[in-house]
Amino acid sequence: MNRTPLPPLSPHAAEAGLHAYAATGSPLRDSAALAALAGRSGWAVERTVALGWGTEATVLRRA
Repeated sequence: MNRTPLPPLSPHAAEAGLHAYAATGSPLRDSAALAALAGRSGWAVERTVALGWGTEATVLRRA
């Protein structure tokens, strides 16, 4: 599902993403990247739930 990105929740979202990258060595994942990782790990996306403000939860189930 392709959606137009919504504005970040905070004007500091880009900075928070940079901090996450610095701490983990990996950028934050979007829905497609999370679904691909789940698939490689034996999980499947059951559904995504919009939480508002451009944020969503991904519900996984064992494949």
